[in-house]
Amino acid sequence: MERKTNEDRFIELRNSALIEETVLNSYVRRMSRLNTKAGISDTIGAAKEIVEACARAALEDMGSSADGADFLVLGKRLRKEISQRAPASPTAKSARSLELMQLGFVNIEQALAELRNELGVGHGRRRNPTALSTRHAQLAIDIADTYVRFLVLTLQELKVI
Repeated sequence: MERKTNEDRFIELRNSALIEETVLNSYVRRMSRLNTKAGISDTIGAAKEIVEACARAALEDMGSSADGADFLVLGKRLRKEISQRAPASPTAKSARSLELMQLGFVNIEQALAELRNELGVGHGRRRNPTALSTRHAQLAIDIADTYVRFLVLTLQELKVI
């Protein structure tokens, strides 16, 4: 199975212009450095940051404030804003199933934040974390891509972007 390159990822985001292309390109470049521990650490940080940038932009595009909110608060505000606008599900059973899937985004946000804080760049690190593997960084990229794709498609369906 052929793996997607990072340039092949975030296509919906690129086409939506939710965030500036130069900003998107910066994140994608950072997520392409999987050959060193420092690059893997930077990839994890970029995956979290692209999700955060999209959440902030989405809230602003929906007319809601994103000022000063930390990452997890942004996610909560975003889910609330979307749930107030999103069309109902066809059945009660499917509504519950879709709600459970979307609640997974809470776990994604928490996990990305924790992973970035522990293993990502920043925080005045003295050395790169040793426990990192390419698979950890690739998982962060995959999760960020899925999260952002769902967000962009939702915003398009709601005619926000």
